[in-house]
Amino acid sequence: MNRSLFILVGAVLPLAAQTFDAQIFLARQTYNTFNRSGVEAKPDAKTVAALRFEAAFFPGAHQVTVGLGWQPKTKTKVDISALGSYLGSGDLEHDSWGLSVGYRYQGSFELGVAVDYRGDKLTDGTDSTNYGRPWLRGHVGWAPSKPGWRPVFGLELATPLATTNDDIASSEAVLKSVAPSFQAGIYVGIRF
Repeated sequence: MNRSLFILVGAVLPLAAQTFDAQIFLARQTYNTFNRSGVEAKPDAKTVAALRFEAAFFPGAHQVTVGLGWQPKTKTKVDISALGSYLGSGDLEHDSWGLSVGYRYQGSFELGVAVDYRGDKLTDGTDSTNYGRPWLRGHVGWAPSKPGWRPVFGLELATPLATTNDDIASSEAVLKSVAPSFQAGIYVGIRF
């Protein structure tokens, strides 16, 4: 029963949407620094790209949005030190997917806020883990209000609502401790 309801809602919900967006997002992404028991792992900031698809509901200036996003795998350098002495560096690979629900005001400009649930996959070359957590995202942008296909672009900021920085209990805990901590970027796309 639950599966049938999910499939039915997934098939019917897009039919109720007023508009759809397909966007490319480019951002500077920073990562948390792990620092426990004299050991520090500090990932470099990285420029990342992502794809996002959103549907907006309710006509007019006030809209509810539902979205799906995907960020392909990227690799960033991690500097590792112990008790203040540099030990070397390694790589952190990261990719993610996300589901979002948000609010968008559309007037002569656009303001929006959304809560995403993002699933991050973090890998250090030998170990990997999945880390799901909520993010808060806000944007200011512009899109013509005329009907039909039109461009959309804007600026966006995002930060997780939950982080961890655990003791060195496992490699999984360390990987979660260096997960992304902030994104600031631009998006461009098509609204139809």
